[in-house]
Amino acid sequence: MAKLYSEPVISPLARFAFCNLESPEQRKDNTTGQTFDEYNVTLLIPKADPDINRLVGAFNEVMTKKYGADNTKWPTFRNPTFRDGDTDPTYRDHGKYPGFEGMWVVKATSNQQPGLLDERKQPVITKGVIYSGCWGYVQVVASDYDQNGNQGIKFYVSNVMKFKDDARMGGNGQTAEQAFAGIPAAAAPAGAPTGMPGTPASAPAAAVPGMPQAGYAQPGVPAAAAPGMPGQPTAAPAAPAFPGYQQPAGPLG
Repeated sequence: MAKLYSEPVISPLARFAFCNLESPEQRKDNTTGQTFDEYNVTLLIPKADPDINRLVGAFNEVMTKKYGADNTKWPTFRNPTFRDGDTDPTYRDHGKYPGFEGMWVVKATSNQQPGLLDERKQPVITKGVIYSGCWGYVQVVASDYDQNGNQGIKFYVSNVMKFKDDARMGGNGQTAEQAFAGIPAAAAPAGAPTGMPGTPASAPAAAVPGMPQAGYAQPGVPAAAAPGMPGQPTAAPAAPAFPGYQQPAGPLG
């Protein structure tokens, strides 16, 4: 049977975890043993955000196409599409998975690199802009799968837009600058220009008529303000229902 797909939807604002969007992760097929490249990201969506229903709607669209409109007849999957960051056996250890508390956990994958935009909606052309810990939106479609009897619904990511920075997740959460902040930098050799150790100083460039001369300060250009993240309500509304789900007995395979 041909695969079924939902209409594309935009996710709620989510924090990115296990982020492999700029470069692929090498995976291994459990059946064939062959390796393959996969772009993927785990979305951490605050439970208080009602926009999770956009993803639920895409899931329901595929389930209806495959199993009919009566959700009481929908099967229960071993690997749920939506996981609870507080109770799921894989993620409820918040010492091991900090930042998962109070979140819905949803994974999205692709075998091709998604389109990537930064927070100013400019194409991402350098590494490290989109990373585990930052916040953003993804465009996804839901689709069914059946691999050796393992059935379910998963999300495929096609486009990504970063929204804002946050503390990095994974490793020790530090940048190289933070890690070595307490170690003094080596002094530059005598006569070397600042920031270019060992490079001979060059003669100053000749003035070009009509161009700003030394000491000219470029007028400040105000940065485009990114909209703030909507404040969360003090009391989370009732969690959305995910028909056809029950928590697995063990970690996701």
